[in-house]
Amino acid sequence: MSNNNSTIMEAPSPGGENNNSSSSSNNNMTSQLADPQQQRIWHSARIANRKAQFRSMPKNEKISKLATHSSCKVDGCNCAGWKSLATGRNFLFPPSSTSAPTDNQFENLNEPCRNCQHTFEKHISDLVKLKDVEIDELVGTMVDIETLFLVLQRDPVSDDRTVPPFLMPERQTTGSHVIDADKMIFNTLYYLFRLLRKSVASCCSPLPDFTTLGKPPYEEPCVSRALMATIAFRYAHVSELEWSGVVDLGKILLHTFNICKLDPPSVAATRLGAGGHDHYKHLYTRWLILCHVPLMCDSLPKYDATSAFGRQFMKEIFSSVKKHLIEKFITEQDKIPQPKRDLFSKLLPGFLDNVEQTIHSPNSPVWDINFRPLLPPHAQQAGRAPVATSMPQQQALGGQASSQGASPAVATGASSTMVVTPSSTVIKMEQNEVAEAETMDVDLPDVHPSAATMGSLSAKSPVSKMEVEDPITSNESVLSIPLITDDGDLPLDLVKSMFRELDASQKRGDGDTLFEDIAARDEAAKIEELKKIISCHVVGNSLTKTVSKETMMWLVGLQNVFSHQLPRMPKEYITRLVFDPKHKTLALIKDGRPIGGICFRMFPTQGFTEIVFCAVTSNEQVKGYGTHLMNQLKDYHIKMGVLHFLTYADEFAIGYFKKQGFSMEITIGKNLYTGFIKEYEGATLMHCELNPKIVYTAFTAVIRKQKQFMLKLVQNKYDALKAMEYPGIQWKELRRLEEIPGLQQAADYCGLPLPLVHKEDESNAGLQMVYKSILNQVRSHSAAWPFLKPVDRNEVPDYYEHIQFPMDLKTMGDRLKKGYYISKKLFIADMTRVFTNCRTYNSQETDYYKLANSLEKFFMNKMRDSGLLDREK
Repeated sequence: MSNNNSTIMEAPSPGGENNNSSSSSNNNMTSQLADPQQQRIWHSARIANRKAQFRSMPKNEKISKLATHSSCKVDGCNCAGWKSLATGRNFLFPPSSTSAPTDNQFENLNEPCRNCQHTFEKHISDLVKLKDVEIDELVGTMVDIETLFLVLQRDPVSDDRTVPPFLMPERQTTGSHVIDADKMIFNTLYYLFRLLRKSVASCCSPLPDFTTLGKPPYEEPCVSRALMATIAFRYAHVSELEWSGVVDLGKILLHTFNICKLDPPSVAATRLGAGGHDHYKHLYTRWLILCHVPLMCDSLPKYDATSAFGRQFMKEIFSSVKKHLIEKFITEQDKIPQPKRDLFSKLLPGFLDNVEQTIHSPNSPVWDINFRPLLPPHAQQAGRAPVATSMPQQQALGGQASSQGASPAVATGASSTMVVTPSSTVIKMEQNEVAEAETMDVDLPDVHPSAATMGSLSAKSPVSKMEVEDPITSNESVLSIPLITDDGDLPLDLVKSMFRELDASQKRGDGDTLFEDIAARDEAAKIEELKKIISCHVVGNSLTKTVSKETMMWLVGLQNVFSHQLPRMPKEYITRLVFDPKHKTLALIKDGRPIGGICFRMFPTQGFTEIVFCAVTSNEQVKGYGTHLMNQLKDYHIKMGVLHFLTYADEFAIGYFKKQGFSMEITIGKNLYTGFIKEYEGATLMHCELNPKIVYTAFTAVIRKQKQFMLKLVQNKYDALKAMEYPGIQWKELRRLEEIPGLQQAADYCGLPLPLVHKEDESNAGLQMVYKSILNQVRSHSAAWPFLKPVDRNEVPDYYEHIQFPMDLKTMGDRLKKGYYISKKLFIADMTRVFTNCRTYNSQETDYYKLANSLEKFFMNKMRDSGLLDREK
């Protein structure tokens, strides 16, 4: 399509009549999109200038331009747009010479259209009623139509220019031939072209077919929420300065996800299998329609990729995004202020590795839509977590979607802000443009019971500088954690009353057995801790502050415990690690001396802790101390935000660690712990992932209380239903469900609808008169005489040997009086059985067979006339 005055803009037809033979080149759609001329067409500034030029025209001229895409409003006319007799369809480009006169079509409203012969006025009758703002919106859509038209004109002829394969049934696959990926892109663009033309013709906003395309988001959680959860999950332990740096990196990564381009399916096919390639085409089609094309054609509803897609999208695009961000930082780090540059250089590699590991870990809690990670104290105090850019107001199905581009991710800023983008240069934004990208509201999670003391921690104090002695006390209140909240499925009053009954029953000693359920392994240890017989403390050496004499004595005692219980471990090695300031020990103290402990080293930046030694003195074993120690250590680490344990266990310790939830399957990346954890010959590496929603020291008590609660609830329900017992029914005839004694009461008590009662039964009373009228008309028909009463056994002895379910019009009348026909299905079934039985017993040549056909036809017509049967049936 050229820009001269003789150009007539026509939509490309399915047969390709409007394409020149020279356009059928071997270049595919991918190469066309990379062509400089194609890039010029897609240039957003050029498109915006063209829209501004058209919108500056007088209203009559804009309506004249829109008339070329406005359908004829005469009833029955299929004309899609006005065509002048003189020049054909009005071209969109303005004349190359600004002094050239422009025709004013309003001077001749009665000029007939070249297509339908209806007047120009019939094509613009809806347009003239629109407001200026609505006219300008349609003008923008018209320019987007032109843009897509130019792109389509530069692509080779396609065999099927209707809609993209993803939006069509399987008919696009012919035999073993699968539509080429490049043709799929063309068909997708052509689908959008037709969508925009239809929107102008009907004077409405364009809206993709979400019925087949699907409603975003296509995965839960979406990219933005998953990235927020990843940052909060893995970096809750860092200082406030590092937290702000990670947040900025998260914004940059989100922005890059939004503006980065997916590989075309033809390029991705080399790394995908057959099934994966089909799934990728669906993903690419959705991204193209909702995210990419709307960047240039802003009349289409636009969605940010980070809010429309999830883990699958991140898997497909993250490798290229990661490579690009690292290269961009290396080449343009001089443009970043020195403090921010040093912080980014420290955090960026590990941040990208953590995100990549999360993407490839399907069992990560990040992908749980109900996951609410603990935020660091400084983020909780702020009440907001500026982790991600604002999610678009996705109201495309119930309103209007965001038509603006993705808000850039802020890296740093004063008067202007630096943004990392996939372009070749760093984009500068004014301060007012940055405001929208600054923060995003985040629902703060409920405070975890084990994090009740987190507020006392300094946000600026790293974990490595914690107090040398940190006592851990058992909180009795965790045993009474409410199992069901106000927004649960049971009323809170009922829950409280049930707990009161359980407590009273326990005090009375009620029970069916002499002893309670098997006690948990750590039950005795928890009781001793409540009685102050034992206590747990986190202790460690320090080079920066004075260590108390008591702490040093405990460390010496722990060194002796580990040496005696681990005889194959060199005593010097144990001493060095126990007194190493980087190592801490959870000590179990009884009678003023340590009887067991777990020596560990925490790696907050890597997100895991190495368990070095774990032992309980021999004369205190088999009392649940080992399990209690491990549960205390788990709660302590949840409070600190470190949710992974790693340890090397020998053959004698593997069984213990398995009981504590450890596994030989390592789910964290090897790069996170290689070079950090100490390796031992003849030992097995084991891993344990903590769930921040669980209070491990109260876990068994909570589970037992939940079990008691459910058993009590079931017993109460059973007792209430037991009072509604009725003797078995003795009816010989069928009755309605609500006539069964007790059934309605039981349904009401359980809060359930009466089973097997359909909605159509509610209007059954009015249908009884219709059934009666139809039955009387069938009885009065001349062909009904053989079916008026049951077949006499004396006259036809073998009839009931062949017909298992006999039926006649008299029996139907009796059933109608008793209210048997609660739905039209039963009525039609009985009437059909009359005719089917007749045709089964009699041959086609008999009069009975013909009478049955005649009467059945009459019955069906009456049912249709009454509106009880579709006309086509």
